[in-house]
Amino acid sequence: MDIGSGGLLFRFSFRGFQVRVNRWPICGCVYLGSRTLRLLRLRLWITTLAGPLTNAALLLLTSIYWPRLEPVTGSTALGLFSIVNFLLVVTSLIPHRPRQMGGLQRSDGLALIEIPRSSSTALEVYVTSVPLMRASHCYHVDDYAGAKTHASEALARKPGESIAKTINAAALIGLEQYTAARTALTPLLAAAVSESPSTRAMLSNALAVALLFENALKPEMQSELSRANHLSREANELYPCILEYRSTRALTLVATGDPETALTLLEYCHFDNGTPPQRGHREVARAFAFQRLGMSAAANRSRELAITLDHRSVKMVEALGLTHGSGRPT
Repeated sequence: MDIGSGGLLFRFSFRGFQVRVNRWPICGCVYLGSRTLRLLRLRLWITTLAGPLTNAALLLLTSIYWPRLEPVTGSTALGLFSIVNFLLVVTSLIPHRPRQMGGLQRSDGLALIEIPRSSSTALEVYVTSVPLMRASHCYHVDDYAGAKTHASEALARKPGESIAKTINAAALIGLEQYTAARTALTPLLAAAVSESPSTRAMLSNALAVALLFENALKPEMQSELSRANHLSREANELYPCILEYRSTRALTLVATGDPETALTLLEYCHFDNGTPPQRGHREVARAFAFQRLGMSAAANRSRELAITLDHRSVKMVEALGLTHGSGRPT
């Protein structure tokens, strides 16, 4: 369930049910799922109708109990409450596609028209939606083992599910299983020719990360590092404002012998307004570049700052061989 719109405030899980609370509590969205297609059209139709029926019931109850409520709340509050519920009933039942939660959604009215005519193929998305949402939730709270488990559940329900394969591969990177991640991501990227640019960029960046950390300490694997550099360039050229893609690009530039260009790339001003993990990734890339340039003191400062900003940077530090005076990663 998504409550509100705008930036994410916090997320939590209640008995396996994931809830995301966003900045502005003016709308919401519930993602439905099912283990079976049995009577799914009817169940979806009834569930969808429950939304506007709830608003209609609140409107009806307000009108019935108005004389009792008015001395307590005042007529202005009751009037506003009634108007809001009336507008929600009307706007939800009008067939249209509002933009919510970062994409186009169906209004309840449009869903009520389309659900009875939905094909079995169109309904299959509901079979994998629950494990996919749980996998996504686990991944974003750094529970990579949980993300892998739920992605595997989605794949068991629908073996060809590309989103589940992508989350599974990303979780493998989080678990530092870089070879397995590279093996999983390579066919996904090859099959993504017809996918959106954002999907291709995401897969290219993920594969670049897997190749980089798999081979960063293996000088003999320069061809694989060059491949990672090529993939990161593709992702960064498509979306140069995405800080994660820029950090990956900088890391692959350092790995392939161009730390000066990497440091220039990391001077991007929007890093200063990024999240702690985003700024931490920049400092890891800086430390990597400074180390290659023989600037040990600067490398140590950037490494320690990266770990301070985001403790998960330790994994990146170790994978890149960023050592302290003792010669061991810290």
